[in-house]
Amino acid sequence: MSRCTAPVQGHRSSAAAARCPACGGNVRENGVGQTTVRDCYQSGVSPYGVYDMCGNVWEWCSSETKPGRHELKGGAWTSPFNRATPSSFNDANATMKDDDTGFRCVVAADTMDELLRRR
Repeated sequence: MSRCTAPVQGHRSSAAAARCPACGGNVRENGVGQTTVRDCYQSGVSPYGVYDMCGNVWEWCSSETKPGRHELKGGAWTSPFNRATPSSFNDANATMKDDDTGFRCVVAADTMDELLRRR
C-alpha cells in the first residue's frame, strides 16, 4: 500500500495529475500502480464523508449476480478513470483473490452512535 506523499492531491507527480485532472481517486491514469491509504484523495470524498467510493479497490458486495458470483462496485487502481464509478458493473467468482479487490465495513449512523455511547 502506498502512502500519499505526492505533490498534487494523490498523484506521484504534477505530470500524473495533468493526465488525470478530474481524478478524485486512485485509478490507472494516476500511475500509482498499487492501493493507497484511505484518505489520500481528499477531492474524492463523498458528501457523507466516505473515501474511495471510486478507485483504489473494487468493493466486494454481498449481492450475487448469479450463483457463486458477487457484484463488485467502484473500480480499482487498475481501472481506467471512466470505469471508476459506483454504478460501474463488475462481478467475480466467489473464490476469486486479487490485489485490486476489497470490502468496506458499513454500519448505520444510529447504530454507530449507540456503540460509541457504550464505551
